[in-house]
Amino acid sequence: MTDIKKYFTTSRRVRIDSPLEELEFKPYKSSFLARMTDDNVLQFLNFHKYRFGGQFTVEVAIRPMYCPYDEYLTLLPGNRLYSIATNGKGDKWWKNTTEQETDESFNDVYNLIIKYALPFFDATTTSQRIIKTYEKNFLGISKFGKRIYWGTTGWQNFDFGHIYFEIR
Repeated sequence: MTDIKKYFTTSRRVRIDSPLEELEFKPYKSSFLARMTDDNVLQFLNFHKYRFGGQFTVEVAIRPMYCPYDEYLTLLPGNRLYSIATNGKGDKWWKNTTEQETDESFNDVYNLIIKYALPFFDATTTSQRIIKTYEKNFLGISKFGKRIYWGTTGWQNFDFGHIYFEIR
């Protein structure tokens, strides 16, 4: 295992996986940390490593398990962690070329998960809560505004059709 890979794996286990275990998150495949709610909503974090190494980003998403999907998880509804934190105004790739840099990156990621991802996950634990979070208020703004991307219109309507059907 290369040093960069070792730094990433070790720091993620210590700084992310272990503390989130208390909240029932478990490793899913090699790059995901996920939990299933009582209402069959898969909530997950995807740690996406840059293909040339030395950087990573984090995707935050939910997937109701009764919505059809192919052999892969879509990352919608959701968004990149840093974009959620900046209200859709930015993206960030954290560095992980040294042990210290990787530890600092995962400390930052953990704090953003606690502050921004967990409130989104807490607001979307059931079908009813997903709809409530998605629906817009009288100003035309949903609960998370531009922080969460719900998908393209066609796909979004398809998924929400299944969600509405599930609660009826």
